[in-house]
Amino acid sequence: MILRRITQHVREQNWTAIALDFLIVVVGVFLGIQLGNWNEARADKQREGQYFESLASDISEEALVLDDVQYALRVRTSVIDILFEEARGQSLPQEISTSLRVNGIAAEGNFSMPQRVDLDGTDRDLFLSFAIFARIFSEQSSTFETLRATGDLGLIEERTLAYEIASYYETIENLSYLETGTVRDTRDHAADIAKRHGLNPFGPNDYGRVTDAIRSDDEFAASLRALRNISATNYALAESADRRGNKILEQLDGAD
Repeated sequence: MILRRITQHVREQNWTAIALDFLIVVVGVFLGIQLGNWNEARADKQREGQYFESLASDISEEALVLDDVQYALRVRTSVIDILFEEARGQSLPQEISTSLRVNGIAAEGNFSMPQRVDLDGTDRDLFLSFAIFARIFSEQSSTFETLRATGDLGLIEERTLAYEIASYYETIENLSYLETGTVRDTRDHAADIAKRHGLNPFGPNDYGRVTDAIRSDDEFAASLRALRNISATNYALAESADRRGNKILEQLDGAD
């Protein structure tokens, strides 16, 4: 219709009408593009909101696991400290310097031991299992993986928030790599040595036999010290992830 009108106006040399028709075409195209952009922006905003809800749910669940992990690591380092004090008369350093690399992930620096847990003396026959086995973090966020795989991380308009989310999950990945790599290897080594002494790394043991083994076997003592040091590193990572996660939850709550 508009093309026939323009052709007719050209034949009639009605330049004013031609200009008006051309303006109508330009404005129509512009409004069409703008409407498409507005619809796309609205759809992106809705997707961002859906991602925020899913991320908030994931991070809240991860926070509960991180709390369990931190407590388990505090128990592990506490019982190893007590075992060394009583088996070897040693107070182990409360700050360590370490450099670890697992799957290309580095965790290095100075780390303080977690705050000691007050342990009931009646649990002493379980100290070895507390020292060797602890709750590990192996969860992965499906929401963040989707954001990363699809490139939708760019949908988050607040770039600082996007950076915080990416940094949080980088810390989570570092923690998971170390837990399932170095920690597992060191833990399994300590368990193997315990079995050589006739001890049960999975359950109760006579406390005196455990301290005797640590006192007499330097390899056993070294494996427990290594497990303690790695646990301090992991505790620092878990604490950092927990702190970052809480900050993100506050920002997501403010974004509603």
